[in-house]
Amino acid sequence: MKNMVSIICATLLLLPYTNVFSEKGTWVSGHYTCGFFLNACDSGNINCTGGTMWAKGYLSGLTVGSDIPREKIDDDSLKYALIKYCRENPLKKTEDAVASIFRELIK
Repeated sequence: MKNMVSIICATLLLLPYTNVFSEKGTWVSGHYTCGFFLNACDSGNINCTGGTMWAKGYLSGLTVGSDIPREKIDDDSLKYALIKYCRENPLKKTEDAVASIFRELIK
């Protein structure tokens, strides 16, 4: 019981110092630079799949947020659309690639 009380007290004391409670705003995590993404895909690294799945979720969020219906995009098509964009724009981010793909889909 004393250990439980100690843990709760320590947690409450440290709570104000965590970034989760002190920073305001929207957090975007998961996007890569195009160079990192391309390197991961070229080397067969798991980050290629992770970047594609992140892009799929981000694209879904854009679609839901704008009430624009879209057809299902398979993972391979999205992956190669990301690769194409990143090869043409190596200094950009995968977040920019998804925005470009989204604009293409709503035409």
